[in-house]
Amino acid sequence: MGTLVHHGSAGQRYGMYDDISCDVIFPGIAGRGRGTREYIEEVIVASGAKIVVPVHYDNFFRPLDSPLKELSGLKLKEFMRAMDEIAGAVAIRFPLFGKNAALLKG
Repeated sequence: MGTLVHHGSAGQRYGMYDDISCDVIFPGIAGRGRGTREYIEEVIVASGAKIVVPVHYDNFFRPLDSPLKELSGLKLKEFMRAMDEIAGAVAIRFPLFGKNAALLKG
């Protein structure tokens, strides 16, 4: 058992996770307007999550049977580097589309 949070937007505000915590967070990582570092600190770190499953990073205008392609301007490498620097102990998972994925043991 565990707690999950879906943070589908890349929007955030300081203190929004003050009273919310989770084991797994599903953050939308496209369109990080205020910056990657702030987003990671104010959403991922503030939530206390130990597992991060990025969402909304793929080009969802492509057919589902096409190979996965990230959105233009996503800056996935920047996100991964910042995650390593800021939240190094947090596990990042990219489950395969259409496949079962066990995120929490229990």
